[in-house]
Amino acid sequence: EQEERLRSLGYAGGSGGAGSLDEPGLPDPRVQVHIYERVWRAMGAFGPAVPRALSELEVVVAEDPGNPFALFALGHVAYRDGRLGTAARAFDRGLELDPERPGTRLPFGRLLREMDRLEDSERHLRIAVEQTTPDDDRTRIGLAETLTARGSTDEAGRIIEAALARVPNDEEG
Repeated sequence: EQEERLRSLGYAGGSGGAGSLDEPGLPDPRVQVHIYERVWRAMGAFGPAVPRALSELEVVVAEDPGNPFALFALGHVAYRDGRLGTAARAFDRGLELDPERPGTRLPFGRLLREMDRLEDSERHLRIAVEQTTPDDDRTRIGLAETLTARGSTDEAGRIIEAALARVPNDEEG
């Protein structure tokens, strides 16, 4: 559990961040755990709890503007609440700080597509495809959706065909 918390704060390799535990200049993880807990609670907000969660995340980001985990959380919650501009700014800044996040590039790419920023969407989704595992069809389908919106249906079709080829036959489907 502690390792997962440290990873999410960027202190260990993995999905939480690219930093190493020995990287100079990182804050003491024991001090940062309270930030992680605040962010984690806010990320779970839905419905009427979202405005308060967004306020809490904005406070955390103001207190710790170099924290990519807090920025990604702000991006996700703002996106969920339809605050696309806030979400885009948070995702963009978080990826500036920690660019090795295919799991953040996918929702960011989708959000950019919704904002009709198709070129930016494609760019982020292509990076996400490069960064993720070969069996991550969700990210590849996200790229195919953006390519379709841009009129690149041949390439989108090839991506979808490759994803379908990896899916086992569904006898019930």
